[in-house]
Amino acid sequence: MADGNQFYMVMADGSRVFDPVVDGFTVRFIGTGNTVELHEGSRFINTRAALSNGSTLRIGRTHRWGIRNVNFNLSSAGSGKRVVIGENTSLNEAFFELHDSSFAEVIIGRDNLWSKGISVRPDDLHQMYDITTGEILNHPAPIIIHDHVWVGADVTFMKGSQVASNSIVGNGSLVTKAFTQENIAIGGVPARVLRENVNWRHDHFV
Repeated sequence: MADGNQFYMVMADGSRVFDPVVDGFTVRFIGTGNTVELHEGSRFINTRAALSNGSTLRIGRTHRWGIRNVNFNLSSAGSGKRVVIGENTSLNEAFFELHDSSFAEVIIGRDNLWSKGISVRPDDLHQMYDITTGEILNHPAPIIIHDHVWVGADVTFMKGSQVASNSIVGNGSLVTKAFTQENIAIGGVPARVLRENVNWRHDHFV
């Protein structure tokens, strides 16, 4: 921690173990003031994180399926980026790109189930502006996925997107806005409400 970066595991009794060796998880710090917080009992497979300039990654105790093949990129230009993932969540093959803007943010709630090929982008990487006024038109905006959301394969979440609790995001969807109604299924390019009054569970068909 002499360089101002912190990487620690929160144990079941609330204590912290600094600079833990975590199977399946690697972290790279660039600059100072970065924090990575993991929780005892989590499972990681082929998961990488890169943080720079006072950024934060917090992951609650994962679902038993774990976090697999995920890349958290909070490095490069900008500062103060943040990703927070609630407990009992499972992610498989996702890319979080908080790359070139300050204070970009992604919040994922508890008990999420994400499939493969998912992209999370709270900014557009490059600026779009009004040629008359010079006003920037595409500022970064937080992405918020609430509790108990099932996300299908090959979904893209863009800046400002939000999905309310107990909802489903269909395969191949492009989510570009806030869906604040709970218990809905959304899908399409761009995503729209496909069905209301639904929920989901982890059970498989047998």
